[in-house]
Amino acid sequence: MKIHILGPVGSGKTTLGRTLSKRSKCCHIELDNVMWERRKDGDRRRSESERVEYLIQTFQQYPSWIVEGVHLNDWMKGSLERADHIVWLEPPLAFRIYRVIRRYLRQLLGRESSNYRPSLRMLRDMIRWSFTYQNEERHRFHQELQAYEDKVYKLHSDKDVHHYISELRSPG
Repeated sequence: MKIHILGPVGSGKTTLGRTLSKRSKCCHIELDNVMWERRKDGDRRRSESERVEYLIQTFQQYPSWIVEGVHLNDWMKGSLERADHIVWLEPPLAFRIYRVIRRYLRQLLGRESSNYRPSLRMLRDMIRWSFTYQNEERHRFHQELQAYEDKVYKLHSDKDVHHYISELRSPG
């Protein structure tokens, strides 16, 4: 199974990706780690061609995979084209902001790890990105995903997510 999960900040992409990866024992790819080369001396933004090559190599190496991230750009369209399912997470704005704040607090307390250093600036940016998605990006997502409408699963709540997971486990 090949699944591409996308949605705004705080929508639950990484949680769902990890859950599905653990259950299906397949490769889990965070698009943030495709975008950024993680290095001890500081992250380096990969070029678009490096990102495309990274994904192609990963897809060749693993017959099943789960890709997740907020990105909906040309460099990752190969993932959308190869995916059996495209899961579009879109819980309500207030719920996403709650999750962003909760994640920030957990990171400060050392209960949750991240690829970035938690800061008030990062929290502010994530909340701002939530509003930007709500007011600007969601329409673009809708337009771009129409090309794949036969395999898009748009999930608005935890109940929808649990139903999707249970349907994946059901035969046929």
